[in-house]
Amino acid sequence: MFYDFFLRNIYIFDILFFVLLLLVCIEFTMFKRNKNAINSDYVIKLIDNDKAVIIDFRTLDEFRTSHILNSINMRYDNIKEQSILFKKHKNRPIIVICNTDTECLKVIKVLSLFVRSDLFYLKGGFASWLNEDLPIVSN
Repeated sequence: MFYDFFLRNIYIFDILFFVLLLLVCIEFTMFKRNKNAINSDYVIKLIDNDKAVIIDFRTLDEFRTSHILNSINMRYDNIKEQSILFKKHKNRPIIVICNTDTECLKVIKVLSLFVRSDLFYLKGGFASWLNEDLPIVSN
């Protein structure tokens, strides 16, 4: 009985299977993408408790205009040359600051080749820090 129903409606079951597969893939992608994302409250906690290192990958002009206290400005294309910095802070969590989450994911992918410590990024980028009126420094 069920077998006959299945055979008569094979296209519906194919579509259902495809939709379920698509949902699983989307969930996996979102999990993988957000696994390193943290909000500003957690950033503050990491800075206070674990002495996290904040690396700002925005442009030098943006960094000079405003940045998080004690953050280090670095260019994306200069990560390999700066690997000594990561060795110096190897046991401390590293928080990446960019303009967008997509940029941060790109940076974390490259950083994971050089860094063995915990890597995080500020979800929503530097704008989320500003939106919450958290302290910034200007040069």
